[in-house]
Amino acid sequence: MKRFLNRLLVTEPEPETTERIDEERVSDSVEWRDISIETNGPTGWASDPDPEEREPSQTETPFGTLDVDYLMKTVLDGVAVPTLVVDCSGEIVSINSAACERFGTTEADAIGTTPAAVHGGQRLLGQVLLTGEEITDRRDTVIVDGTGRTIRRTINLLKNERGEIVGAVETIQAWPTATDTEQTVS
Repeated sequence: MKRFLNRLLVTEPEPETTERIDEERVSDSVEWRDISIETNGPTGWASDPDPEEREPSQTETPFGTLDVDYLMKTVLDGVAVPTLVVDCSGEIVSINSAACERFGTTEADAIGTTPAAVHGGQRLLGQVLLTGEEITDRRDTVIVDGTGRTIRRTINLLKNERGEIVGAVETIQAWPTATDTEQTVS
C-alpha cells in the first residue's frame, strides 16, 4: 500500500512543477501529483498507453466479462482456512482447496451438496439463511478420517444490492486446544 501512496503520477494543471534545463537549453518540465491525498484519480505510468486508445489483445479479457466462477475460485483459494460459499438454497456453489484438503473431498463432489454433507457438522446454514442471523465462532465437532475434531464455524450472509440474502460464506477453523493456549501465553 505504501508503494501506491508514495507514487507520483503525471496529472492535470496546478500541481507542483519540476523543471530541469539540460545543456542544450531544452526544458524537461513534468507535472506531478501525490495520489495519497487524492485517491479517485487515474493510476498508471506516463509511459503506459491510454487504455481507451489501444486495441485489446486476444489474451486480455475485459473485466466485465471475467468468468465469475473462476474469479470466485481464485479468491477463495487465497484464503488459508477452509471456506465454502452457498447459494440461497444452502447448496455449495464454491469451495476452496483448503476445505477440500481438510475434509477429504473434491470440488466436483462438494458442489451441489450442503456444508454438513462435506464436514459432517451441525446443519447451521439453513437456520442462518432463514433467520438472517450470522454465526461467529460457533463450536462444533466434526468427524474427519474417523477422528472427532472440534472446530469453530463462522457463517456470514451474502446480500445483493437490494439487501436480499443470496447466499452465505462459511469459514472453518480448528478450535484452540489447551496446548495451543499454553503456547500462546508463554
